[in-house]
Amino acid sequence: MREGARIVLVAVPIALKGDVPYVMTGDDGFLPSVELGRGSVPEVLRDMMTRRRSSGVVRAEQLALEESPDGRSPATSLYVVTTTIEGDAANWSPCYHYLPWEDRRSRGDQVRSQAWEHEIEPGQKWVNPEILAAMLMETIDTPSYSVGQLYRRRIDALFGTGGWPWRPELAYERFMALREAVVEGRLDEDALHAQGVAGLGDRERHLARALGVVRNAFRSLSVPTELMPRRFTLRQLQAGVEGVMGEHRDSQMFRREITRTKLVASAGGLVSDALGRPSRLFRFRIEMETLRELQTMTLTPPVAIEQLQSETLDAVLAPQDEAGGHEKVQRENVKRR
Repeated sequence: MREGARIVLVAVPIALKGDVPYVMTGDDGFLPSVELGRGSVPEVLRDMMTRRRSSGVVRAEQLALEESPDGRSPATSLYVVTTTIEGDAANWSPCYHYLPWEDRRSRGDQVRSQAWEHEIEPGQKWVNPEILAAMLMETIDTPSYSVGQLYRRRIDALFGTGGWPWRPELAYERFMALREAVVEGRLDEDALHAQGVAGLGDRERHLARALGVVRNAFRSLSVPTELMPRRFTLRQLQAGVEGVMGEHRDSQMFRREITRTKLVASAGGLVSDALGRPSRLFRFRIEMETLRELQTMTLTPPVAIEQLQSETLDAVLAPQDEAGGHEKVQRENVKRR
């Protein structure tokens, strides 16, 4: 990119509310954006989020720097911003309103009870990715058998058909397969609309890229801890992970994986779930928080971070094991008496 070129910063703010990932848009429905001037990127992003963000930690990560095709329009610097939603969710919309095929927890467009399964927002329609894959298969038109097979294998790999596993982190690649087919005239956009695909514009493209990056982070050690509250139950953590990944997880396997990776530690205390059953509170380990902070830009003011960290300081300093060490310490104290 040439020196002195204009750059427009576009943010894709993603937050979790329960088991539903949300994206923040302006009153016009577009993602927050501003042309970069003299301010630094963290300052501009922090200013963007000031009016709408929650009191939780806010972190940002650059996704891409896209130059304009004509070379005269401003380049686009794309960032994903992750945080939590507390209270009013104005200007936040469920991510799966824009990418409905990415939520594989849904089967059909019926609304189900929140007490047992995740919430389907009013007006949200699930789009079966297998149908989209079949539509793309019909667009393959090549005299070469081997080339045709490569195209078919690529579609199967992206959409989890033909015996291939579904890979949540390939959200951007799936979106681009649909968009390219429409742009090249191989796939009718009206046919996609009839299936429930609302749009394939830049807003959806940027969201797909951001969602893929966040999902991939959940598969690595760089877990986006800022998406969860400071204290949570394992059930809440599983619901949040399922919401971001767009697929259900076996509870026992999930808990074993959490224990194996040493992702969380006891935060002390108990809460009651919807059925009145007590559940332990956990927090992310300090090592995970530190790693995430090193790999991203923290937009939260330092004073606010210190206040948030002090909430669990006693839990960090107290001797404990991974599955409720505070209760163990209390039992030992009783025995000494």
